[in-house]
Amino acid sequence: MPPGRITDVPWDAGLAEEMRARQEAVPEERVADLLLADLARYASAGE
Repeated sequence: MPPGRITDVPWDAGLAEEMRARQEAVPEERVADLLLADLARYASAGE
């Protein structure tokens, strides 16, 4: 299944371009645990 609309993001300039080239997308729901763990590490590093 090809991805829908791919939006550029400020934190990774090449991400959207690479996703368009590969015709792939990663739904946030598939990586939610990883994303939340990254946010928790980022938040605890700021304390």
